Amino acid sequence: MTATVEARAILFAALELHPAIGDGRAHRYVPRQIATPAVWVGDALMFPRTVDGFAELVIQLEVVAVVDGDDTAARQALDELGDAVVDAALGAGFALANRRPSTLDVGGPTLRAVTAFVEYPVHAFTLCPTTPIGATVE
Repeated sequence: MTATVEARAILFAALELHPAIGDGRAHRYVPRQIATPAVWVGDALMFPRTVDGFAELVIQLEVVAVVDGDDTAARQALDELGDAVVDAALGAGFALANRRPSTLDVGGPTLRAVTAFVEYPVHAFTLCPTTPIGATVE
């Protein structure tokens, strides 16, 4: 299993088990047909970054939550579903990069959505000590 597949599986399991999402509304990939409310794990991005002088490799996954409707109840439901996505991701060891409102065109009415980008470090490494051997730090 690759790091991306493993990160997606961990996140999907957390979404599927979250009490505010469950009931078959979570999808490992974008579903062929969207029945709202729904949550799925979208595209993956991998990149290196440095934290406190150490390099790490990060997988960022997009998570989309969508509801139908534009009334106050639908907007509140989307807020709650978006919060559940973040809660599930944080509980599974992911960090939140950001969460933003979005829309989704499904060939009919445009659906309201929230897209969260969550990050999962998969490898931390250093090739050289941050202070060269024999150097003095003042």
